[in-house]
Amino acid sequence: MPDEVLDLSLLDYTNSNPSNGGDVCYRAYQIPDLYPHPAEPVANLEVADTNQVPVLEFSADPTLSYVIQASTNLTSWSAIGVPVQEGSAGDFDFTDVNAGQFTSRFYRVVTQ
Repeated sequence: MPDEVLDLSLLDYTNSNPSNGGDVCYRAYQIPDLYPHPAEPVANLEVADTNQVPVLEFSADPTLSYVIQASTNLTSWSAIGVPVQEGSAGDFDFTDVNAGQFTSRFYRVVTQ
């Protein structure tokens, strides 16, 4: 359910005084920063092996910030870094320079 960000009443319908003219609103604007848009899902996730170093590449909502988390057992997750937005808006890259310390490693992308 969306959050209510504005509740405005311009007329008091319970006021039966004939001299009550109410209020008038000439114009109203929606301020985009107050109304979040539906986030674009993380997509096109690829893991490339560059000189035995994994590089994660994905596309996601360019207005959000992301954190890369890693795990060796899919139960305990730790933040290992922040991806960098490369190329066009919404294209992110992350290089895991510490991956060689682990026999196996799993990754996930989460929003900050």
